[in-house]
Amino acid sequence: MARFRQEGRVAWIEGPGELIVVSDLHGNLRDFLRVHQIFEASDDACLLFLGDLYHGPYLSPQDWAPHVDKLGDFYYDQSPGLFRSYLKLKAMYPDRVRAILGNHEHSHIGGPRVAKFTPDEAASFEDSLTTIERGELARDIEEWPWIVGSQCGVAFTHGSPPPTPFDQQRLNQESPIVRNPQQWAQPGNALLSELLWRRFSPPEDVKAFLNSLNSLCAVEQHVVTYGHEPSPEGYQVQHNALFNLSTSFAMRREKKVYLSLKLDSYYVSAYDIEEQLIPLYPDIKRISDIFDDFEDTLDEA
Repeated sequence: MARFRQEGRVAWIEGPGELIVVSDLHGNLRDFLRVHQIFEASDDACLLFLGDLYHGPYLSPQDWAPHVDKLGDFYYDQSPGLFRSYLKLKAMYPDRVRAILGNHEHSHIGGPRVAKFTPDEAASFEDSLTTIERGELARDIEEWPWIVGSQCGVAFTHGSPPPTPFDQQRLNQESPIVRNPQQWAQPGNALLSELLWRRFSPPEDVKAFLNSLNSLCAVEQHVVTYGHEPSPEGYQVQHNALFNLSTSFAMRREKKVYLSLKLDSYYVSAYDIEEQLIPLYPDIKRISDIFDDFEDTLDEA
């Protein structure tokens, strides 16, 4: 049976079974409900979100239109509804659903305030919740792991992995509360800062990260998959040990993908991960496919 086992700020995914992975929904409730549907269609699966579940654009369709190349297909931010749906899903499957802490969630438990979509996204989101829900939000996010490892040799983070050495004690003792954001953001000062905000890591940095992580786990991890950085194609093989997944935010619907990994398999490179991608909306054709079909019709004529 696929399940999560969490030790402090590191969670482990055990199998056999399937691991479904998505990233950076940013308040897109439609995509969340689609992921929920895929997850529940599997008899034995774990579902992992790579952070930034909440905080989406506050734009009208008219204001969105000039930025569609950057923001992807239009959607209304529905973070409150997504939050309530996530809590219900997690309550139904407490050992099979997890989310990694993202920089946007961190702003609700002592991290720097993010201002990607509004001057203070944490305040905007919390203002839409009841007093009880605000407490539930903070308590839930405080439990989110910072790093996830798996039986199939793939580790997961929100941002690109840093080379800063760590062990279980450092992870558990580091506070998520940020007193001095400028000092906190300096490389090497705070592991969490780098885990949440890095957008790329060269091979030597990923190797250093995996060396630290592998000292904590029984199964050696070979590849890191992360979100945070939007990729127009839905993913990017950064190099042999680093894979970027971009499921939802800033994506056109026909480009959205998720990962389906077999926990009784063993993946040793990002190219192995690339082969496990599945379209989030398989019935929507990519623009290139539409042109190919049109050219085939012309040839037949």
